[in-house]
Amino acid sequence: MTRSQAWQTTANSIIYSQYIRNTNSLRTEVLNLQLTACEANPLVHLQPSTSNLAVKHRFIEVDESQYLCEELNSRKAQIHLAEQRHNEKLCQAQEAQRQEIASLQTHVSEQNTLVEARYAEQLQQSKHAFQQELLQKEQVMQRELLLGMQQKEEAMWRELELELTKAQAQREQEMAVLERKFRALKNQPQQAHPPTDQVPQPSGSATTEMTSMSVQNTGRASAQNVCHLTGDPKSASNPSGRISQSINSLRCKHPGISGQTVLTADTAQDDLPKVKLPSNLKRGIAHKQPEREQSDTDGAYDPDSDDSDNELVNRLEPVIMKAFQRFVKNGGDFQTNTTARTRRRKPRLDRELRKEKDNELPSDRSAFLAHGRALMKQVFGTNKDEDFALHQSVTPQIADAYSKGEEEGPDENDLHIDMMGRLDSEWNKKVLEILLAKLKDVRKEGEWSLPNRSDDYLAALIKDRMKRAMRAWAASQRKTNQSGELETWDDVEQRLVAQKEAQLVTNRHATRRRNRYNRRKRIVEYMIELRAGDENQDLHLWKWLQSVLEHLGADGMSSDESSTENFKTVYRVTNMPWRRALTESMDIVDRQRHKDADIFTPKGSKPAKRL
Repeated sequence: MTRSQAWQTTANSIIYSQYIRNTNSLRTEVLNLQLTACEANPLVHLQPSTSNLAVKHRFIEVDESQYLCEELNSRKAQIHLAEQRHNEKLCQAQEAQRQEIASLQTHVSEQNTLVEARYAEQLQQSKHAFQQELLQKEQVMQRELLLGMQQKEEAMWRELELELTKAQAQREQEMAVLERKFRALKNQPQQAHPPTDQVPQPSGSATTEMTSMSVQNTGRASAQNVCHLTGDPKSASNPSGRISQSINSLRCKHPGISGQTVLTADTAQDDLPKVKLPSNLKRGIAHKQPEREQSDTDGAYDPDSDDSDNELVNRLEPVIMKAFQRFVKNGGDFQTNTTARTRRRKPRLDRELRKEKDNELPSDRSAFLAHGRALMKQVFGTNKDEDFALHQSVTPQIADAYSKGEEEGPDENDLHIDMMGRLDSEWNKKVLEILLAKLKDVRKEGEWSLPNRSDDYLAALIKDRMKRAMRAWAASQRKTNQSGELETWDDVEQRLVAQKEAQLVTNRHATRRRNRYNRRKRIVEYMIELRAGDENQDLHLWKWLQSVLEHLGADGMSSDESSTENFKTVYRVTNMPWRRALTESMDIVDRQRHKDADIFTPKGSKPAKRL
């Protein structure tokens, strides 16, 4: 009910109440007049005149109706005026409300602007703080890395110094032994020299002693006579020869190495080779030395100085020691990585499962495959592998949570495959178990007439169906094209249609080959069975044809294309000398018809290329 209707109802009720009051007052006055008339004339009272009473009553009703009409009009005017005032007040209130709403909207927009500005400022500050924190972490990691490298380097230097000290002590002991032997040999009386052809060959120890004594006096030797070896350097089984070759290869790789190199070794003893190299090799060999004052002659190598020779020998002895230890450890080879990398082999199929597949009849295999397709249709509602393109895969988060034991497994009533994961993931393994249980239940309820198969056989069958489904789902997803952009759904559809057509063509070729092979096999078997009873000369010919056919197999058969869907007809035209160049103009028309073959009429010969 609107406000005007409420006012109208109120006014009508007021008018009706006034009408009742006026009617009652008029009736009272009429009664008073009648009483007065009766008192004045008792006869009138006893026998009132009907006509007079009717006239009075009519007069009173006329007066009353006029009064009520005027009263009603005045009330209507008042109500209309009040309604106008109320409408004006309502309009004013609505206008004020609109202004208030506009002001509130303006205030809200200003507040939103301020909040966005503050949020942007806070975001910038947090980003700056995060960058600072990241920079600090990187600096700390770099410091820790440098500290770790320094510690490792110090440990290496300590180990090297320890090895150097040991080598120096061992060298001093060897020098002392050699000095004692030299003195003993010097104190012995000189004997006559034997004949030249009977000069005894020195033993391994004597050769080592002589070579070791000649170390101090061979600093002036040339590069051709610096290596003193008791064995043959070219021999592959001679360690000293390999060491010399390695030292020479080291000299070739480092052109900065110059000067004389003295190498002494003995195949019968474990004496370490002694090498004398110039001081400019210290750039390639890390050695920690105490700091000292620089001089003008620091970088120069003095060949006449014994201190430089001793310094180089002391430096290179631990290096050669390590090389020789590696040489002995590797069985006469300086290469460190001598073990060949073994190739990982794929796990072989179970023997029982392979035996089941080998001894299986083709009809039984087809029946089991049909049951597998029926199971996938029953569980997932798909008729073909392509229908899995619309399958709702499990999210990687749920699959990872299940593998960690934080989420429940697959639901038997609403089963979903983890299409984005591996086939051997925990989720897919559980799905495989559920499908295997369903397939066994179907086999038990349906009472199959097929031979019994192991659970591994049925699981392999279901796994193959799941692999096909995952391949179809992956092929239906959007991929990046050659320009690096994501494919549209139209591109995906076109790609799937093209792949399907190519697959159908391949399947038709394989089917024709397989059918031809089976037909020829049946013919050969029938002919062999037919000729087996008779001693016919062509029996061996049919057996030979059977062996050839088995050797070729189904893939060796010709497909004999049933249509020209993958071929184009081309004609070779013989150009006669009397033909003119007008044919080039006609070829333009023919090419246009070839382009718009769907538009022009298909009557007549089909347009084809001409060579």
